[in-house]
Amino acid sequence: MAKHLSKSAVRAISGASDQVFSSLSNGLIIYAVAVVTATDDFGEIALLLTLLSAAIGALRGALGTPLLLTAGRDSSDIRREGAFAFTSALLVSPVVGAVMWAVGGAGIGLQAILIIVATPIVLAEDVLRFVAIALGRPHIAALWDGVWFAGSAALLVATWLRLPLATTTNILGVWTALALISLAGMVVGVRVFPRFKNFRAWISDGWQHRVRYGADYGLEQTAVFGVLLFASVILTPYVSATLRGATALLAPIAIATSAIPLVVIPESRRQNMAPQRVWNALARITLVSSCGTALFGTALFFLPSKLGELLLGDTFDDARGIIPIVAIEYAIVVWAVAVIFFLRAFNRSADALALKLTYALVMPAMAFGGGLLFHTAAGVVVGMASAATFNAAFSLIRIKPWKSQGPADHPPSAEQEPLPSSASGRVSTDAGDQLLKVGAAKAMPLATRLRLHPPTQLGEPLMTLWTFAVLALLVPAVIIRFTGIPDGLTWLWPLPAVVIASARLAWLVGKGDRRLFEMIFWVYTYAFMGLAPLAQIRQDHWPITVPRVDDTLIGIATLMVLLGLGAFLAGAGLDGATSLRRDKGAQKRADANGTGAQKFTISYQRAVLLATFAILIALYYLSNVGWFQFLLGRAEARAAYDAVWPVGSPGVVVLPCTYMALLVAFIALVRCRQEAKAASLRGATILPSARRGNLFLIVVVGLLLADVMNPISTARYHTGTAIFGAATAFGLFATHRRFRGFTCSLLAAMLAIFPFTHAFRTTLKASFKAANPVDSLMSGDYDSFAQLMNGYLVGTREGIPVGKQFSGVLLFWLRRAWWEDKPVDTGVHIANVRGYGFTNLSAPLWIELYLNGGWVLLVVGMFALGYGLHRWDTRLEAQIQVARIPGPVGCILPFYMLILLRGSLLQAAAFLFFIVTFSLFVAQRKKANTRRGALHVRPQPPPTRMEPRAAYASP
Repeated sequence: MAKHLSKSAVRAISGASDQVFSSLSNGLIIYAVAVVTATDDFGEIALLLTLLSAAIGALRGALGTPLLLTAGRDSSDIRREGAFAFTSALLVSPVVGAVMWAVGGAGIGLQAILIIVATPIVLAEDVLRFVAIALGRPHIAALWDGVWFAGSAALLVATWLRLPLATTTNILGVWTALALISLAGMVVGVRVFPRFKNFRAWISDGWQHRVRYGADYGLEQTAVFGVLLFASVILTPYVSATLRGATALLAPIAIATSAIPLVVIPESRRQNMAPQRVWNALARITLVSSCGTALFGTALFFLPSKLGELLLGDTFDDARGIIPIVAIEYAIVVWAVAVIFFLRAFNRSADALALKLTYALVMPAMAFGGGLLFHTAAGVVVGMASAATFNAAFSLIRIKPWKSQGPADHPPSAEQEPLPSSASGRVSTDAGDQLLKVGAAKAMPLATRLRLHPPTQLGEPLMTLWTFAVLALLVPAVIIRFTGIPDGLTWLWPLPAVVIASARLAWLVGKGDRRLFEMIFWVYTYAFMGLAPLAQIRQDHWPITVPRVDDTLIGIATLMVLLGLGAFLAGAGLDGATSLRRDKGAQKRADANGTGAQKFTISYQRAVLLATFAILIALYYLSNVGWFQFLLGRAEARAAYDAVWPVGSPGVVVLPCTYMALLVAFIALVRCRQEAKAASLRGATILPSARRGNLFLIVVVGLLLADVMNPISTARYHTGTAIFGAATAFGLFATHRRFRGFTCSLLAAMLAIFPFTHAFRTTLKASFKAANPVDSLMSGDYDSFAQLMNGYLVGTREGIPVGKQFSGVLLFWLRRAWWEDKPVDTGVHIANVRGYGFTNLSAPLWIELYLNGGWVLLVVGMFALGYGLHRWDTRLEAQIQVARIPGPVGCILPFYMLILLRGSLLQAAAFLFFIVTFSLFVAQRKKANTRRGALHVRPQPPPTRMEPRAAYASP
């Protein structure tokens, strides 16, 4: 037994060593050639070596896998199979060489000829590796692959020592000679030679399986070769060299990833593990691999140039710029690879091949698009990363391995009954469901049970993926295409915020949950903290309202944004994790109170009182500033207001009070009408006089609201709040489709329409400041990111008095005559310290938190905001499901949050105060009767007879 165990251990160690030697010997030659070759020439050589790698991968699948499956047979059978595989490798080599010759073109050089000569040697040697392993003699493969590896390592060291003979031609020639020595040693060791007798019969027997295995193993490298060929021919060999150099540096990650099935699949088979357990093991390994890839890419990015040149020579500095993107791509790809390994573990190789084929088609297409759009290596890699994201998300959503069921502890039976099928020949869904219900009684194979599960609906996932592709790839690509070429790479800083916001918005659009607060938060982040700084940095043009911006603080501002987003997501995630317990409690309370009747949420009497107050204060306001506000420009309307109520006077609250009284009253009256209609459908009788009175108030308040908060004389944010709040009251988000449509429309409006809504700022004659959406991103409307840098600079120079700016927000109603040191708006404070003449600047919530408590308050505040808004959104979704519209504060505050996010808070505090105060005033008290305070309800007589019990009782 001990002797047997020692032999097994030797075979395991030898097999692992051979895998390492074989992979690294092909990688070391890339490094050695890169060190002594100019970048353009390296691009051409790397292209041919990539084609050779693709051929190796295809033959490993087509010839190597069947050889491994013969491991339990007699040695003569294995050698016979190996002889035919040896012959196949030699016959395929001229085809690969011809493609290399065509790629090299008419001016093919000696270096390319050496690679063509090495092709049959390398392919045959790799096939014999599998013969040795199948024969149970992996030590032979490890020995000669080790010789080849040691020689390749010596070549790399020779390039480091700058030896005169270490030229590109000599390196390739010695490498070819090493491959020939290794091949000769393998032939002698395994005693296998090419065999042509009965070769045609061998090809005919099982060629379909070989083609499938070959496609499975060679698709990825073939797709990479296609991308490099495109980069070399359509773009430049310089781009191809940069791409190959970056991928070569991350080759150890690919080698480590390829070892995952060697760990998980055999163990899952031995223990007969259930699908969910297999996926849990794969997910843990993949998570470590993904994080390790990101860390490894970061380390390579910061690797000193002198060390990097030891691996890639002059190509390293060019490859360094795209290494983080390639690392992100690899970190995402491993999840798709994990799904493929999961499918293989349960004999679903056809499904695995389909996923791999999808990636092989999507990746080159997106890489070509990125290359044609940007004409740089970074553009190609961004396309590849986008394809990796699409493929990983599609694979996970399509397969859902964490939900796969079907006990693996029942062995498949030898005889299976035929599956019922429909007229078309396909297995019917009903029959499949019945078979699934039978379960262990039928003892079907696990792969069959997994296939019989209902297919995943792909409408929402595809909507998510396409939304993400448009937001994270297409829109930034357009901005990059229509902006200048920056000197450095600082323009990459805003991209993480763009990607994070795009991902969350895509999720909201795809899932359709009406999370109004989150939707506004991410729309603002995407446009103001992502796209705007991307355009501004690339153009080196900050808004004219914020001159002398310190560009060295771009990284600090980005860190501020990302910390805030991370804390916000953490807070939202915490609420999501703890919401299940609250949902159960709410369901118990709902069951105790009865769910058949919908409660009135608005007190009609108080809504009438608020409407009366709103009409009176609106008439008072209009009598002082002019009855027809829509005939005035914004500057004229503001001048008329200041003439009556100067800055600092108690009348400063008249404007927000008038605006919000009208808006809250209008929405409260509309909701009262909706709830009354619902009550009438349940059998209540609403007095006709109450209906007419409600409609009259809605019309009067609506006309005054349209006059006071019109889009001509009113600030855009206030007008938008009124329009969207009223539309929400009329059912703007009553369905998931409407929510999706509004979210996409709002994104387009923020980029294409929002800048032009400022046309009437000064006069009634429209004046448009931007010629196109890209130009508009550099206007003063998008000064948020620049204000983060300015705010950080102010905090560094002036210090951070904890809570000082917030004290002004909380005591906004206190006159400056009574408080001489009352803080000014944060935007005004930043402008004053920076010496700007124009002080009406934004102060994003990030910088508000930072200037009130530093980095700690920034993180804590954004965490609390994420937690609170996520919880509030959950309640709003429940309200919309019941009544199709939320309450007044739910209709108004999500859209007013744009003002709160952009800042300053002090400027927005008065409006926020009246929104909350008036909404609380009209809200129905929780302890009130279900119908108390609603539109006048005529009492119903008690029922005269009992309903039959059978109509309600269960049998």
